[in-house]
Amino acid sequence: MITKGEVEIMFEGTNKIGEKIKKNVIKTLQRGEYFGFYSFLTGNPRTASVISKGYCSLFKITRRNFLN
Repeated sequence: MITKGEVEIMFEGTNKIGEKIKKNVIKTLQRGEYFGFYSFLTGNPRTASVISKGYCSLFKITRRNFLN
């Protein structure tokens, strides 16, 4: 969960021969919003990257601690 600042959700795809292609901003998130819940709940690999737009403060919950 974001407690201060903003982050951008980025998608970086690959072409048919495995080369990385252009990064696209999917969404900008702000204080009170969260990301990574799909991987957190399913255990599957992440499907996007998060990049800070400046100073950020985040609250992290690990899946292992959540499930115990």
